[in-house]
Order: sequence, then C-alpha cells, then structure tokens
Amino acid sequence: MAFLSVPSNLLLLSAIVSFILLLIHRPAGVILAVLSLAAFAISTLTPLGNVLLTPLEQRFPEQYPTNIQGIMFWVARTIRLAMDT
Repeated sequence: MAFLSVPSNLLLLSAIVSFILLLIHRPAGVILAVLSLAAFAISTLTPLGNVLLTPLEQRFPEQYPTNIQGIMFWVARTIRLAMDT
C-alpha cells in the first residue's frame, strides 16, 4: 500500500485504469482520462507543490547544532574476494 501513498503513483494508476476503461467502457474511460490528464497538468505545471509545502516548512523550523565536533560517514561496500586456483 505504500505504492498508493505517493501522489504521482496515483496519477499513473488512474491513467492505467482509464486506458483499460477506454477498451471496456469508452465513456467512463474518456472521463477518467481527461480527469487524469487535468490532475497531471495541474500538479506539474503549477506551483502547487510549493503551496502545499510552505505551511510545513514554517511549522517545523530548521534547527542546527551550535557546536559540531565532526562529521561521520557510514559507507557500505561490497567486497569481492578473488581466489586464485
């Protein structure tokens, strides 16, 4: 269900369902396709994301530590062992 929590995935899912409905029941497929295209255009071509994120950014201000002693990096590597025969 995490797939459905991302809004862009919901738009993709609605586009796929609208394509299937175009094959099965044309009027419903056309309506869903138009709505999916409109939602996609509104979400990508307008500053809707910034409008929705601004209240969250103002609610949780950035907090930086006053004294930084150092920076620690965790690196995960794959080690391959070559055995000579």
